[in-house]
Amino acid sequence: LSCSFVGGVDGIIRLGGDHRAGFCRRRSRRVVMREKDLGEKLFGLIFGKQEETPLGFQRFDRDRFPEQYEATLDEFADPVASDTEEMALFRPMLARTQLVTRELQLLYDAEEHGWTASAFHECVNKKGAGVVLAVTEGGTVCGGYNPKGWVGYGESRGSLASFLFTWPGGDTSKPAIKLRKVVRAWFPSKSTCPATCSCSTTFSSDSLSRGTFQGGKSMSVLDDPETGPKFGADGLVVMLMSPFQTELDGSEKIASSKLGTFYEVRPDGVRHLFSKAEGKKTKLVSLRAYFGVYEEGEEIPFDDAVPVALE
Repeated sequence: LSCSFVGGVDGIIRLGGDHRAGFCRRRSRRVVMREKDLGEKLFGLIFGKQEETPLGFQRFDRDRFPEQYEATLDEFADPVASDTEEMALFRPMLARTQLVTRELQLLYDAEEHGWTASAFHECVNKKGAGVVLAVTEGGTVCGGYNPKGWVGYGESRGSLASFLFTWPGGDTSKPAIKLRKVVRAWFPSKSTCPATCSCSTTFSSDSLSRGTFQGGKSMSVLDDPETGPKFGADGLVVMLMSPFQTELDGSEKIASSKLGTFYEVRPDGVRHLFSKAEGKKTKLVSLRAYFGVYEEGEEIPFDDAVPVALE
């Protein structure tokens, strides 16, 4: 198993543009030293060195609260002894998540429990953070990480730490493509030509000021009790059989994907998780969901509605 990923679009996403990330192949953990901002420098000149625990409080940083930041592309989780072969596929991508060292368990398997939304939520609701893993008829292996889990209340479960991943050709011996939540997306209000277009059209500062930024952690996962997993409104959607359907008709296995709005575009420019031959919509042959193992009495994070302040 190769402990490296190909990253998606980085930072600001200009819709319609050509911002693509390169390859991320660093194979060891690293500590990033953050340069102090102006306010911190001035504070230091006046009051001296900052305390590590002012008034007994811990400072807010990525080491203590990793899931308050975007998913990492250059750090990788170590194997866990209890991991199955399938768990080992996505384990490295769980670095800087609450599941990084926790044992995992398979709680939902569509072939065993049924390709229905009710079966999915019966198995996964209130189980904490989870990983969805799907295999398509065309051989693509893909899925996503949901830090806030599912509860079936029909709410948005927002998190910067959520991500999608894919092996479009199905060759899992190669690095996975890991795609983070889009933090900011640029929607120009006037011109329809993207800022990165190669034509002669350019954006004036005035037209840029009238644009809007959208994105952030919201809508990383839509927890709809009448559907299967939905990463964003369109990043990765598996509808499954609705409670309003009377019988399976094949549509329950259809998965769709559109990248760029809620999750990063692939570095090769393809705007979906599947192989180019499959396109944005395909049929699944497998759908599974994995969750952490918790001891009896141990608190499961985010096992209820997400407070508005956290969303």
